[in-house]
Amino acid sequence: MSTNTVVLIVVAIVVALILVGIVTWFGIKFRADRRMLGGNGILDEAEEDARLEAEVLSRRAQAANVDNGIKAFRTRSRRTQSPDARQAADMRAQLKDLD
Repeated sequence: MSTNTVVLIVVAIVVALILVGIVTWFGIKFRADRRMLGGNGILDEAEEDARLEAEVLSRRAQAANVDNGIKAFRTRSRRTQSPDARQAADMRAQLKDLD
């Protein structure tokens, strides 16, 4: 091989390596930008999910408090009822449970 051919091959390899380096650099740079843009969306979505979950838990706790209040009221009112009325209420509750 002549010297010109060897020099041409070396220059072609160097140019190819430089092009591969440039393409890799652009790929990494733009991938990082996409991650930063997408990362904010994921964090915002996670915060929104946590807030919604907290709301759901709060509403469940409120519903449980209301249910407990209703049961306490019924218990207090049953204590003042006569034994016959209490027995009738128990039978109605059992019939409701069967349905």
